[in-house]
Amino acid sequence: LNACEFEQAIVYFSSAVQHRYVLDSNALLDSFAGLVLAEQLRQREEAADEALAQLYDYARQVDDPYCLAIARSCEARLALLRGDTSAATAWALSTEEIVAPWSLFLWMEVPAITQARLLLEIGSTENLRRASELLAEIRRQSEACHFTNQLIEVTVLQALAAKKFGDEEQAMATLREALTLAAPGGWLRPFVEAGQPINDLVLRLDRQDLAADQLSCLDRILAALPGVALPGTPSPLREPLTEREEQILRLLATELSAKEIAAHLVVSVTTVRAHTRNVYNKLDVHGRFEAVQRARELGIV
Repeated sequence: LNACEFEQAIVYFSSAVQHRYVLDSNALLDSFAGLVLAEQLRQREEAADEALAQLYDYARQVDDPYCLAIARSCEARLALLRGDTSAATAWALSTEEIVAPWSLFLWMEVPAITQARLLLEIGSTENLRRASELLAEIRRQSEACHFTNQLIEVTVLQALAAKKFGDEEQAMATLREALTLAAPGGWLRPFVEAGQPINDLVLRLDRQDLAADQLSCLDRILAALPGVALPGTPSPLREPLTEREEQILRLLATELSAKEIAAHLVVSVTTVRAHTRNVYNKLDVHGRFEAVQRARELGIV
């Protein structure tokens, strides 16, 4: 997952959750959370929702407050990835997450880190301060325990925090530090998950100041970021199409009307039109004929 090999990650996580009654509870929780994250980053929202529902079912079945806390944190992270911060703001503002070595370790879903992500997104001065303090404490404990995985996560988020505070120089320095940490293991996902805010910083890195392994990692990050192309390479799409948008686009290439497409997909016409608008925007076109023509040029249909 951290190398953005989402399909392979989904295979492994799916296998793990199928053996939920023989796995260690913490490993199982992380497998559920990893599956939710991988499906969402692959733009498969329905599959992500299903994985989250399974996580909640397990948490309720074992009746463990810690399991339920992980499920709630994962749900908030999913909402953030979808740009729906309103759904998770109350959780982020009310929770007081524990930062301790046992809560960090190598776990993929760390409620304290998810809280920091949301506080950064909410973005008021007070919440930026809270996020920065939380990240500093997570970083302190991660460094003491040599949890490099969490150091990468936190350093990326600290770069975003510096950017939001208006300290561009510190943001770039912290981003270079994150790249130094990520390069040996080829970690890409923390940068990709951060989305557009980190894209802007990544594109401004001075390549001449980077070592060979950093440059290699940077190019892989650029290739993985949605809507970002490698230097000198045109970007085919503004951002990737979701699985549902690809379905809509393939049906737009037929003679079906919007009403018939809705019936075929068992959704409302309003939903079809909303997805169609997204498709047009991502393809940078203004109508059905142009969309189909552009899709054929790109080999999508």
